[in-house]
Amino acid sequence: MPRPPGADRPFRFGVQLRGHRDPAGWADQVRRVEALGYDVVLVADHFRHSLAALPALAAAAVVTTRLRLGTMVWANDFHRPVETAKQAATVDALSGGRLELGIGSGWMPSEYEQIDEPYDRGGVRLERLEEAIEVIRALWGPGPADFAGAHYTLRSAEIEPKPAQRPGPPILVGAGGRRGLGLAGRQADVVNFSMGATPTGQLDLTDIGAASFTRKVGWLAEAAGDRFADIELSVLAELAVTDDPVTVAEAVLARTAPTSADVTALGSLEVADVLDSPHHLIGSVAEIAERCLDRRDRWGLSYLVVREDGLDGLVPVMERLATEAR
Repeated sequence: MPRPPGADRPFRFGVQLRGHRDPAGWADQVRRVEALGYDVVLVADHFRHSLAALPALAAAAVVTTRLRLGTMVWANDFHRPVETAKQAATVDALSGGRLELGIGSGWMPSEYEQIDEPYDRGGVRLERLEEAIEVIRALWGPGPADFAGAHYTLRSAEIEPKPAQRPGPPILVGAGGRRGLGLAGRQADVVNFSMGATPTGQLDLTDIGAASFTRKVGWLAEAAGDRFADIELSVLAELAVTDDPVTVAEAVLARTAPTSADVTALGSLEVADVLDSPHHLIGSVAEIAERCLDRRDRWGLSYLVVREDGLDGLVPVMERLATEAR
């Protein structure tokens, strides 16, 4: 089997921070992320359990020099695209061109309920997202922008300042289903593969296997066509550095067992499926590094993100991979 285009792409490593429990310590936290050698610090866009994403990244820009700044991911349905374009351009300008705008359609029904917004079917939310990306890029352009879509309209709209990166910051799209990955193939510079959704609108925690991931990469490649080689592939992975990977994998299986309301057609998972899953990094430092290399060779998966509880644990893996030549 030929190696995928991304197999020769250098690894990048990011960490998703929350910061809400100690806002006063945010500056120290992001300085530490930079000092540890990470490439990107990322903030989610939720009403609870995290700082507001773009203000937090603006603050991070002030106290760092090299670290890139990302949203993972900005929920399109909770923001007008002109607001997104303006705020993102401002952070990019203030940071000297270090922003990466990760964006998704919005997926948590409970958040829609909190603000009394309709939780439209997935296809409608994805239509809005695709239009929003086009609007954002148009507003980042050199002059006034016009746009007429089913969901958004611009009439000679213009924002200032423009982003420092031209034609604009890289756009990451988070997606886990075929339609979302089709959109990503058409629009994204970076794709973060998520799990699919259950019938109740939650993430399908059983959708983590290698076969499913292979299918998703195929959907993306089909939609992207000739531009597939230019798309960076990413995943947010759970990290567990351990000498007993089987026990950790068994705990994952127990946690991800579907309820009767959320049964999928994916079949049951086994320990080997968890250990081979790109959504998990489980094992010794050497084993995890080898899995990272294998996944880059297999799928072109080169941009790996962990949550803040994996901040220190991934560092020796990063150091080992920096010395590996393949």
